[in-house]
Amino acid sequence: MLQKIMNESNKLEDHIDEPIKKCVVGMTLLGFKPLMSCCGFNYKGEKVPKKHLEKAYLYLDYKDIQDNGLGGKLLQIAAISRWTINPLQGLKFVDFYGDTWSKNHPWSDVNCPHFHETFVLAINSLEKTLVSLKEYFLQKALIEDGNKYYKEEVSKYWQYDPTESWEVTPEIFEKL
Repeated sequence: MLQKIMNESNKLEDHIDEPIKKCVVGMTLLGFKPLMSCCGFNYKGEKVPKKHLEKAYLYLDYKDIQDNGLGGKLLQIAAISRWTINPLQGLKFVDFYGDTWSKNHPWSDVNCPHFHETFVLAINSLEKTLVSLKEYFLQKALIEDGNKYYKEEVSKYWQYDPTESWEVTPEIFEKL
């Protein structure tokens, strides 16, 4: 089913979860390079239901953060929005994720009607933080599909071809 959806559109913007799309665009306009993202919950209108319901996250390129001196800015965003920074895979990525239910909380069960609520609140917190920083946005920036990294750097057997990159602007951020 995922491959069918991948074949329907080759535009990256069609493959980013709607609930977190504004965050992906905002982080990109601040100079970060998101490689992957997920809102963490299934939502109405979603083309492919998720099996990995765990957290709202953005994987950011660690080398890009280091090379462009964005570490301080990421710490500021994390402190304001209450998101967590966790370097992964030999410092290839930064797993930047929102606080959600602890595994022991009764609402952390995917079948609970309240399951999605902390994901929505975490995403909203990051969105508000990004809105407060929009004066620092670039005039335009390019979001590349993280599948490009996996296909080129990890294995030629990576199953998903990257989609077309998406050029974003502050105007696109405002419309989301």
